[in-house]
Amino acid sequence: MESLPFRVQQGFLPVGLLSAQSSRAELYQRFNDVVSSWPTCKGLSSVQLFRHEKGWYNSISPFVGTMVADACFAARPTDIIIATFPKSGTTWIKALLFAMAHRRENLANGACHPFNSLGPHECINFLKYQLYTENKIPNLEELSNPRLFATHMPFELLPRSMSSATYWSAHLVYPDQVLFFGYEEMKRDPTSHLLSLAEFIGLPFNSKEKDNGVVDAIIKLCSFENMNSLEATKGGKTWTMIGAIPNSAFFRRGEARDWTNHLPPKMVEWIDAITKAKFAGDSSIIQLTMFYLLTVKLVENSVDDLVRNFKTGLQMSNLLFSFSSINDAMSFISMKSSAPSKAEQDTDVKTNEELYQHFTNLVSSWPSCQGMSYLQLFRHEKGCYNSISPMVGAMVANTCFSALSSDIIVATLPKSGTTWLKALLYATVNRREHPANATDHPLNSLGPHECINFLEYQLYTENKIPNLDKLLNPRMFATHVPFKLLPRAVEKSGCKIIYVCRDPKDNMISLLHFMNNYYSRNGREPLTVEAVVDYFCSGLSPFGPYWDHVLSYWHAHKAHPERVLFFKYEEMKKDGDTTPSEEEANGVVDDIVKLCSFDNMTGLEATKDGKTWLIIGAMPNRAFFRRGEAGDWANHLSPEMAQRIDAITEAKFAGSGLIDL
Repeated sequence: MESLPFRVQQGFLPVGLLSAQSSRAELYQRFNDVVSSWPTCKGLSSVQLFRHEKGWYNSISPFVGTMVADACFAARPTDIIIATFPKSGTTWIKALLFAMAHRRENLANGACHPFNSLGPHECINFLKYQLYTENKIPNLEELSNPRLFATHMPFELLPRSMSSATYWSAHLVYPDQVLFFGYEEMKRDPTSHLLSLAEFIGLPFNSKEKDNGVVDAIIKLCSFENMNSLEATKGGKTWTMIGAIPNSAFFRRGEARDWTNHLPPKMVEWIDAITKAKFAGDSSIIQLTMFYLLTVKLVENSVDDLVRNFKTGLQMSNLLFSFSSINDAMSFISMKSSAPSKAEQDTDVKTNEELYQHFTNLVSSWPSCQGMSYLQLFRHEKGCYNSISPMVGAMVANTCFSALSSDIIVATLPKSGTTWLKALLYATVNRREHPANATDHPLNSLGPHECINFLEYQLYTENKIPNLDKLLNPRMFATHVPFKLLPRAVEKSGCKIIYVCRDPKDNMISLLHFMNNYYSRNGREPLTVEAVVDYFCSGLSPFGPYWDHVLSYWHAHKAHPERVLFFKYEEMKKDGDTTPSEEEANGVVDDIVKLCSFDNMTGLEATKDGKTWLIIGAMPNRAFFRRGEAGDWANHLSPEMAQRIDAITEAKFAGSGLIDL
């Protein structure tokens, strides 16, 4: 059986340094160290669960396997990936797909069919549970097309090579590229689903095969009764990262509504409430996911613990409440930014107060925790954190903001050069009516944040829906939200977005100074560097995690460079050599740079005595100014702290072109 084309040969790819066993071990150890730095908790699994920066939970080995697969797996356009949540029909769909894909060389009614000696999980391997484990980098090049693989990982964690293969190109937004099956529907009509599956992967059954009973033979071969009776099921084992698992453990007759035999009404209400909130307005999605929610195999946990873990998301391979992540990825490729959830859309309110209250109630229902802010942080369904008011402001902006094609949006993480970029942009756009060297320039009397307002911190706050129609073009706005939470009108308008990012360590230190400055004015104990490092690495900073925020705009810039301009703070600080235009020759550019310089801006009365009204109250303008020197983090962080942040940065930005940040 070792020669069969679907078996994975346990060789290794000669990919640079990874060809050496020691280097493979180093790669696994590096990712092991990264995962070990994440927050942990007890969950549905008997082993400790770690929380990925994007919100997913699992034990350490599958996460490491996922990262190694991301670094090493080379996808082909002909590959087929089975993606499921654990215990949602994975074994059955593997059996159907394998038998259908190999039906010509392995007849379903043949006495020597591979299923007579191998289980479905031995025929179609999991990437993170079987292939990328125990320091292995498997050689998959010899597998014949179409290669079949499986995963329980969420869409956002699929190996990046899939996004560069033709199959995962921009056409991913079309339904003919992603096939969704409901387990109950498959149970009711397996024949039509098998025909759809064959058509989808490009191996349709011809008339002769249908007439000769090939379809029926495959369904019979893969039926529960047949598979459960095979010697490969009764006596065989599948080797995974946790050891040898009896193949019989993967088979259980999954009956729809079996949950009624285990869950009392109160527990059902809890799960139903979460399901309706997450998928409100789309009954087909609710019906599709009810099996995933309610037919989980009861393990050693009590039913109470099981439901609690489901309610908080603490189950392994936490894809359960994240079907929107697939939509996010599709939308991102086609520049469809931040479509709101149905819960956000279906407000049906008549007043501003009701609109704000609706979103306040929604945010209040999300998981919360302590973070870098003294305010409680709430975790958005799409993975970012912030206190309740900015989250509500972002949602109201998403609902009410009407973008124009001439608008300009400044997008940043807090303390990454926002104030400086705002000043430069405002002075540049208005340079003809307000020469930079004029004594009455607006920046002499107003702070940059008063000239260019934040959507979620200034405009959409305190039950306000501002009238922005009378603003002169080009209108300029700012935001700290990640790309996927930008108001949906921004994508439709085609307006420009300017993003600036900063070295993560310097960004974190600047946040530390800003927060402690604020704490000091309000009589609070300052944050320690150790605490801030923990919060920052866990993503518990305003609209963090840092890495997800930066990558979201970087990918948008790569997809649409004519619309999204991406700056690095450190590069902005350097002087560049350019061929001077007429305005440059006349000193206009130099005047703007001088006007917006740190030395000039901090000397202005508007900075020394002025205030900017934000969602948290009046902030002294001087609080927004601090001389941001590249590499200042070295004066604050221990080598171990710096290494911890660098390890995350390297893992998150690997292959993106941002690793030099």
